[in-house]
Order: sequence, then C-alpha cells, then structure tokens
Amino acid sequence: WEQALRGSHLSRVKEIVPHGWVVDPSPLPPQAALPVLGVNSWEEVARFSQKERRLVLKISGFHEPAWGSRGVFIGHDLSQAEWSERVHAAMGEFDQQPWIMQEFREGRVIEHPVFREDGSIEMLKGRVRLCPYYFTDEQGQTSLAGALATLAPAVKEKIHGMREAVL
Repeated sequence: WEQALRGSHLSRVKEIVPHGWVVDPSPLPPQAALPVLGVNSWEEVARFSQKERRLVLKISGFHEPAWGSRGVFIGHDLSQAEWSERVHAAMGEFDQQPWIMQEFREGRVIEHPVFREDGSIEMLKGRVRLCPYYFTDEQGQTSLAGALATLAPAVKEKIHGMREAVL
C-alpha cells in the first residue's frame, strides 16, 4: 500500500482501517514482534489483560460460523479464560480455517430513514457496516462491483444481518 498510494491517501486508509493480523501459530524469530501488539507470540496475546483486549477475533471467509457474527468474539467482553480458549482454538484451526484479529473500533452512531412494511418511514439510530464486493472477470481484471451497507441498532455491539438490522 505504501508504494501504491499517495502519502495523504495512505494516512487516511490507516485512520479508517483497523490494524489486523492473521492468527498464524508459526513461531516468530526471537527478535520479532507482532506489529502494533508488541508481543512475540499468540500465546502472549492469549494472556492479555481485559484492557489490552480491545481486539476482535473472527473466523475468516464463508465458513458457516462466520455468518451472523457467530464467529466473532470481542476480547474485552470475554473473561480471561474464554479469551485464552478462543485464541488457542484459532491457532489450532489455522491449517483448516484461518482466523483474523483486528483492533476493536466502535462504530459511530448515525440516524437514517428506514422504510417499514406498512409504508411508513421511521428514523433508526444505528451503526453501519460496509461490505465491499469485488468480482474478477474472465480476463483476470478485478473491480469493485458494489457494497452492502448493514444498519444495526445502536445498542448492538456486533453489526450483522440480524432481524432488527436494515440492509
């Protein structure tokens, strides 16, 4: 990204996109550290305090547990034992189903009109998740095809296609 984007654009991307890591259990060299986390192993991440666990652990891809936020775990909402168990499970599944970890960032609350089945319009306060969709054509060219916006009620911590959400 540093080579492809202008400095100001790269700065903006860094502001918007949270840091993320693939939970790869391969050992790091002794002098290395997981970027931003500042530790040498996922074992150390598994022992993070609640304050250090402003992180989200989630299953990657289209695996069944990835849908509906069932495969999403917010570190600071879990007990130390549950967090450690989840990190170890993610490490153990690396070869079959990778997991990713990201910095936790609470979405901004917005107000947006929602059309109801009876034709009425209601203003909904909520948080939005944007999911871009890219497609690759026969020539191998990949392009942005569109984005799905999911608006979930502000009281929900995880944003997904729940009954109360609007797509």
